[in-house]
Amino acid sequence: IEEQQASNSVLKDLRMEKLNMIEVSYTLQDQIKKGLENKTAADKLNSNINNLIVENSADFQRLEEQIKEKVAASGNATEADQKYKLLKEAQLLMEEQQELKDYSADLSRLRDSINQVMAGSSSVRDIDKLKQLSNQFDRLVAQGEQDAALNLLSSNRILVQGVMKDTTADLMGNLVDQAVGYDNQIVYL
Repeated sequence: IEEQQASNSVLKDLRMEKLNMIEVSYTLQDQIKKGLENKTAADKLNSNINNLIVENSADFQRLEEQIKEKVAASGNATEADQKYKLLKEAQLLMEEQQELKDYSADLSRLRDSINQVMAGSSSVRDIDKLKQLSNQFDRLVAQGEQDAALNLLSSNRILVQGVMKDTTADLMGNLVDQAVGYDNQIVYL
């Protein structure tokens, strides 16, 4: 009875009092899986964003060359109408260039937001520690050492609670929340 009470106390502290040891193991594995999925999603997003920024940079340079050509051609033009047309085309290219620059800046802010969310994610930051803990826990449970498994959970209570309470499991939701926050900050500036 005392062992059961001790077991319930440890699991209650972790808000897992209704789970048996196998279910606790599955819960730890699920948290590891979520952390890995979030890290993979963030890495893919960062890679895609970086690729878009590089593409924008190449387009920016291409537009820069076209602008130079239009301005040089306007300098050689003899008729005022043709000069005006070439300079107007250069101006439109400059506006397109500015749009690319703004888009790249937005992408960069998004990348920073993703990195900021991931840096605050205990499910990602502590994934290696949680893997080790989960493996040790599973090994102890398989060996029939329930008390040792519970002691392991108890001694790593802060880590487990942090990962279980991690709100970055829904990465996209957090990014949207942060983007709205940034939008609100920009509006007030």
